Amino acid sequence: GERYSFLPWGLVFLSVSMMGLLNPPPMTSMTSKFFYLLAFSLLVNTAYTCLSVPYSALVGDLAKDSAERSRLIGWRLAFGNLGAIFGIAVPGYFLIARDSKPYAQAAWMIVGLLCVGTLVSWLTALKYNRPLAEVKATAKFSMWQPLRNKNFAPLLLAYFVANIGLTFNSSVALYFYREGLRFSEAEITTVLLLFLLSFTLSIPGWLYLIRYVSKRKAL
Repeated sequence: GERYSFLPWGLVFLSVSMMGLLNPPPMTSMTSKFFYLLAFSLLVNTAYTCLSVPYSALVGDLAKDSAERSRLIGWRLAFGNLGAIFGIAVPGYFLIARDSKPYAQAAWMIVGLLCVGTLVSWLTALKYNRPLAEVKATAKFSMWQPLRNKNFAPLLLAYFVANIGLTFNSSVALYFYREGLRFSEAEITTVLLLFLLSFTLSIPGWLYLIRYVSKRKAL
């Protein structure tokens, strides 16, 4: 079927996983806490993949040419950053306010925003998605087929290396802010919001530059 048909199922999967991750039951054993966190972290990341992959693929289905595809990707990044800002600000607010269950409160708000965003994306895909071209299948699809593309392999490697850096940064940043710099929750929230805000504000500039600089030269 169409890729966008996976969006509602991915939404349900991710919402349930997110609520489970941020609403843990009372546990006294460190071992049980570890395995609970491990299990729901795996579920959340799997659910996120089920939702984000068809969502990201919609750009290719909706765009008519390269210029339109670049604009759509830019807007997707901008709204993705706004969502990340919301995801940082909401838990930060409840933590600063000393709420009894800050992450549980934040989970409900994040899931609500996730439902709105997914619903808008799904309805947009239903209305504007271009029909699949009727082509004859010449060969079965293979997961290894893209790796044999000499132009795609370097991009895949660059994406892999970039995500290693992003994962390393995100995994140690909070620890460094709390233990190394002794930041309070309010200061940590402010720093993260400033990072994302700067990233978001730079997106229109990049969209303007691609009119005069090719993607190959920009890389």
